[in-house]
Amino acid sequence: MPLYKFNILLLIFTFLFSSLGYSYFSDNECLDINFDAKISHKGKPFGLFTQELGITKERCEIKIHHRKYKFLTSDWVIDVCREPIHIKKMGLRSVSIYRKNKECTENSNDEFCQIFYDVEKMIQADGLIFAKGEKEDLSSDHGKVFCSFLLLKKYLADNVILSSHQNYTNLLIDRSKTITTNFKSNDFEVSNVSGSETEKPRNEKKQSESSSEKTGSF
Repeated sequence: MPLYKFNILLLIFTFLFSSLGYSYFSDNECLDINFDAKISHKGKPFGLFTQELGITKERCEIKIHHRKYKFLTSDWVIDVCREPIHIKKMGLRSVSIYRKNKECTENSNDEFCQIFYDVEKMIQADGLIFAKGEKEDLSSDHGKVFCSFLLLKKYLADNVILSSHQNYTNLLIDRSKTITTNFKSNDFEVSNVSGSETEKPRNEKKQSESSSEKTGSF
């Protein structure tokens, strides 16, 4: 085969594989990109109301807008490159600042931790579940929400102050290991292992755990 034909085929296959999203975006691509994402879906009760999640990202700054039942709105601003670690909750005439003073635990009553868990749950329930596209693709809403979710987790949970002037490798996603993220909704738990998503009812999960305890397996 002539060399120029081989090069053309190589370019075509490279384009196809990249467009199909077989590899994750890099840490710096996620940090440096600017975007707007808007996800909406019919919420409870009976799908009568539309719930909306909007995310606007400008480099390090992530603005989150959430609307529920048409009149309940919330707005947050989080700068993942700014010290100290904090969350800004935007009001009509004022800004409330929640600063991280200690590590968040499951039973923590700290005000910052409660806000963090609310934002995390909201992005999962109204963003990651309903956003369209592949999470590896930063041009899709799913990719934009996933990128924002990773940055916020690294900043708010892992205490990492990011910088747009630094190069990162395997910071947001450790590609040398199996990717596993779990989060809970009201009725099921979603597991994302190496890019595949599965749903398991909570009662089924509890039954499997109880049977494992009886047999002594891990």
